[in-house]
Amino acid sequence: MVSPHIESSSVFAGILDPEVGGQFAVQPTGEFESDQEYVERTNELETSLATESGTATLTDFMPIVGEQQTLDIAEHALYRRVECGEGSIEFDVEFAPRFDYARAETTVEAVDGGVLATGNDEELFCQSSVALDTDGSTATGTVTLDEGDTVWFVCQ
Repeated sequence: MVSPHIESSSVFAGILDPEVGGQFAVQPTGEFESDQEYVERTNELETSLATESGTATLTDFMPIVGEQQTLDIAEHALYRRVECGEGSIEFDVEFAPRFDYARAETTVEAVDGGVLATGNDEELFCQSSVALDTDGSTATGTVTLDEGDTVWFVCQ
C-alpha cells in the first residue's frame, strides 16, 4: 500500500510523541517567529516565518482530486512549498516518517529524485530538489533560499 491514503495509519505524529512519533520538519536553522492560517476557502495551510535575515512562507496541502481534475498532480500526496519573500534564510529539513503509528520499523533510503521510506508493507516517497542524507531511518538536509527562491517537497 502506498501512503498517504485516507485509511493509512499516521506517519507524522511527533506532536503526540516527540521522541518516536515521526515528523517532516522544514524550518529555519536559527531562531524564528511563525504564524499559521488557512487560505480562505481552501485546505492550504500557510505558515509565515520571520528570522533576523529574512521572511518566508511554508505552504502545506493535500490536493482534492475530482472528475474536473486538469492538473497533473498525484491524488494521494502531501505538498510542501517553501518560498523566501525577503532576504535569505537557511532551512533545516528532517524527513522521519514512522509507519503504523510508530509501531513498525521504518527504513529511509536515498533514491533517484528523493528519499524512500518503507515499513509495515507501506512506502512513502519524498521528492525534492533538496539533497537529503539518510542514516537509514531519517533523512536530513539544509537549503538556503534567497528572496524569490522556491523549493517544493512532494510526498506520495
